[in-house]
Amino acid sequence: MKTIGLIALVVSLSLLIQGCISTTLGPPMAGIITNVSYPHIQAVADDGKVGNKTGTATAVNILGFFAFGDASVVAAAKNGGITNIKTIDHTATSFIFFGSFSTTVTGE
Repeated sequence: MKTIGLIALVVSLSLLIQGCISTTLGPPMAGIITNVSYPHIQAVADDGKVGNKTGTATAVNILGFFAFGDASVVAAAKNGGITNIKTIDHTATSFIFFGSFSTTVTGE
């Protein structure tokens, strides 16, 4: 009986922690392994061209308790020396208790 209770506790905690390592923007994250890339809504330039410069910014989450970094579009543009943004893409990666969210921009 103790084994069933322990299994139920582990499963419950795993489901609870999954919400902490997932993102609210973009596609759903898996509880074990996720590696997805997707475009930002309304992120394509009017002329449809991709910029020559690229900038990336990343935020990281560990165990659902520690999160740090700046994955904003502004930080990505600053990291790439971009003043005129053409496209914005996101990448979300997770592996059990570690997750990262990156924003990549292109522009001039």
